[in-house]
Amino acid sequence: MVRFMLGSVGLFLLLGLAGCDSGPKRPEVKPAEGKFTIKGKPYAGVILVFHPSDPAMKDVPMPRATTEADGSYKLTTFAAYDGGMPGEYKVVAMVESVMSPLMMKGSKPPAIPATYQKAETTTLTATIGTAEKNTLPDLNIP
Repeated sequence: MVRFMLGSVGLFLLLGLAGCDSGPKRPEVKPAEGKFTIKGKPYAGVILVFHPSDPAMKDVPMPRATTEADGSYKLTTFAAYDGGMPGEYKVVAMVESVMSPLMMKGSKPPAIPATYQKAETTTLTATIGTAEKNTLPDLNIP
């Protein structure tokens, strides 16, 4: 009886594992980081969203980042700081509302011209390469 139960449990586990599917495979991403400034000055809390320039990539998740006080950022697509898919991107810059809990008390968000807040009009671009770590050229709003 014990042998039957152990065999049944083993068979159940084997069949369960065989039926497991991790779902669709995620696209490979490469770590990428850089620095963002406005008129040469860094700001914390600026949200950067990387929109693929290639129409074939329109359905892939967009890498994004939030800048640190020194203007540095690390891209995230699926997990924290995992990077982005290799390719060319148009970069959109936004800030949280002053009323947002993400804004530090007493801080004033930087003024970002509307041009840089839409993928159709932004002139900020970046290319994520296939290297194991990508340092992107500085992004600056003049």
